[in-house]
Amino acid sequence: MSGERKMYCLSNKENVTTLEVRMTMLCLGVQIKGDERGRAWYVIGPPNNRSLVSPEQVGAHVLHRLQRLAAANLSVPVTKAVMSVPAEFTEEQRNATRAAASLTG
Repeated sequence: MSGERKMYCLSNKENVTTLEVRMTMLCLGVQIKGDERGRAWYVIGPPNNRSLVSPEQVGAHVLHRLQRLAAANLSVPVTKAVMSVPAEFTEEQRNATRAAASLTG
């Protein structure tokens, strides 16, 4: 499919300086910074007011937006949902997905 974008999940075990991640950062205009534990964080905001956001927080924001869109289209509140993850997700990635869902509420 033309125009298809790949999304990359960063886990604690992955090196945040790999070519794929650097290319993703360029395409999305996002900086990714590693912390002392090897976790990846997104650097967001204007240059004078930068903040770090975890991948789980980004996921929670996306899920919250999807929840609001579904509620608007269905004209009823959306209070429950079923999420699935790819079979090749590691346990760490599954836990990060659960954490994002928990942050959504």
